[in-house]
Amino acid sequence: VDNIHSAIGVRMTAYEQVLRSAVGFFYSSDTVTRSDWKAYVQTLRLQDYYPGIQGLGYTARVLPEKKETFVNKVRAEGFPGFAIWPAEPREEYHAIVYLEPFTERNERAFGYDMFTEGTRRQAMQRAMDTGDPALSQMVTLVQENGKDVQKGCLLYLPVYNNKMGLVTEEDKRAALEGFVYSPFRINDLMLGILDSVAPQVAFEIYDGDNVDTACLFYTSHGYPQQVDKAGLSVTRPVTVAGHNWTLVFRARPHFVSANEVNVPNVIAIAGVVVSLLLLYILVKINRLGSRNRVLAERYKAEKDRYEIVSLSTNDIIWEWDLAENRVSSNKNTETVLGYPQPAGPLSYAEWLQRIHPGDRDRVAQKMEAFVTAEDPFWSEEYRLLKKSGEAIDILDRGSLVYDADGIPVRMVGSMINITERKRAEEAQRRFSEELEKTVQARTVELQRSNEDLERFAHVASHDLKEPVRKMRTAIDLFRSRYSPKQDDDKFLLDLLARSAGRLNEMIEGILAYSTVKYEPQSAERVDLDGVLRDVCDDLELIITEKGAMVSVQPLPVIEGSSVLLHQLFYNLVNNALKFSRPGVAPVLAITAQESGDRVEIKLADNGIGFGPEEAEKIFQSFVRLHSKDKYEGTGLGLALCKRIVERHGGTLTAKGTRGEGAVFTLNFPKKQQDGTI
Repeated sequence: VDNIHSAIGVRMTAYEQVLRSAVGFFYSSDTVTRSDWKAYVQTLRLQDYYPGIQGLGYTARVLPEKKETFVNKVRAEGFPGFAIWPAEPREEYHAIVYLEPFTERNERAFGYDMFTEGTRRQAMQRAMDTGDPALSQMVTLVQENGKDVQKGCLLYLPVYNNKMGLVTEEDKRAALEGFVYSPFRINDLMLGILDSVAPQVAFEIYDGDNVDTACLFYTSHGYPQQVDKAGLSVTRPVTVAGHNWTLVFRARPHFVSANEVNVPNVIAIAGVVVSLLLLYILVKINRLGSRNRVLAERYKAEKDRYEIVSLSTNDIIWEWDLAENRVSSNKNTETVLGYPQPAGPLSYAEWLQRIHPGDRDRVAQKMEAFVTAEDPFWSEEYRLLKKSGEAIDILDRGSLVYDADGIPVRMVGSMINITERKRAEEAQRRFSEELEKTVQARTVELQRSNEDLERFAHVASHDLKEPVRKMRTAIDLFRSRYSPKQDDDKFLLDLLARSAGRLNEMIEGILAYSTVKYEPQSAERVDLDGVLRDVCDDLELIITEKGAMVSVQPLPVIEGSSVLLHQLFYNLVNNALKFSRPGVAPVLAITAQESGDRVEIKLADNGIGFGPEEAEKIFQSFVRLHSKDKYEGTGLGLALCKRIVERHGGTLTAKGTRGEGAVFTLNFPKKQQDGTI
């Protein structure tokens, strides 16, 4: 009996603490929006810590001249059918605007003016005049839907304008802004408090001081006539928030017979247990009250920090409530997009309408997929429409917020206006495209110019061959007929002959260089071993004169032009012999290595070499690293070699070290595409 009596009193006191913490939440906030209230109630976890409570709500006091504005504001929050009911005119209204959890049952009370019903009004006036919690008499809640109808009651606590004085009852009535309240269904309430009742004890709760059937509020074991009233019974009053209940406990016959022998011991033990239980409950209540105060302070701090951060940037901060499918955002939405700040959250569908039609479906699909994905962060670039119709580019980033069970309940994020960055990127892209087109046009023009020059060189060198041939013939005839006696005459004639010879070599080189590019040829099988034998035979005299040693490993057969390949290896071997170090016999090693459908050939010599910075320069036309008096040549030999190799689909590179020698590396395909080069 004592356990049940104490548990009811202690639990109802805990519910009063819940209302006090909710009033503290109002006092610690400048404004409390619907989403603020929902988030706050969720942090309380009512069903875990306060089982039996139907919800936590707020009823606002509305004067007649402000009624229309108030109703329109609530409708703008996404409830177009909202109305204060009953609708009859009166001096003031007290409409239910917040009630969480906002279930189907609780939604039936949305907009109801409890001040219009006498029993409820009596409790509300008592709370308003005293500033303390007030419990109503027994009522039937408007939440009842005809199924499992239960009797109920309501617990109220006033919310004042805390900037006004609250000394007298008149002060409190003038400062009243609304009530925080909780509705209770008595059967659910008792189940939440006691969980189950000991089968040996039946008890009833009567509303008020009279033990009368008309005042019967609750019975644990059926109607009272079903309980044996002849046995043991005890009556205990309990006061809850200024209102009296009467508890009547009745013992069943088998409880008396089984336990009357141990009554003294039971009483002693029960007293100790009840005392310990009461101490535990009081400690628990104190901790819960402290926890609620900490939660309220923490929530206010988080809200203040959020406001400071959002106002210090131009970013749009948004929050998507997944349960209600509504989206709220900060004041920067008005600054960036030009839309007036709405009174409450927008529906998700309304929010999507602000996305550019060209991006809307893509963004909606990705956001909805993100909710069920395992990615920690969301990031997407797309376009938003301003109120003026202008589109801006934004970078949207966000993440999910989960409840204690790991279920996503909200998605929060921020939007950054990247329109200027996008414009700069687009301008850079257009500039790059124009630059590329200009470079391509100039390249084509340069190639055309080079081709024209090479064609001219080919024609000119071909036409110059005949005059030079006649000049050399005339010099030879003059020398044979007149046999100059004077040394000066002989020197001049030799100088003229050498100059004509160099001119002929240059013409032949230019003609060969231009011919390599402009005269397509059919590819044939070429034995490179045979080519190197012919080259060494052609250069036998200079090889013998210099005491050179030329070693050639077996070379493969490839497809190409035998004439051009002979010219290629002739020039490379001749260069190795020509650019030898004074007093050092030339050594040239030619090796080959096959790899798949390609072959690599290296020519390594011990000549004068060259520096790394000259490795590319030596392949340019008419470039000489040494004077023509020291080393003969036209400056076209290696340029011609490179062109021959490239015409065969290969590459030619060189590495050298001054005073030590050089290595020329050729890489050829074994077969030519289409059978031509």
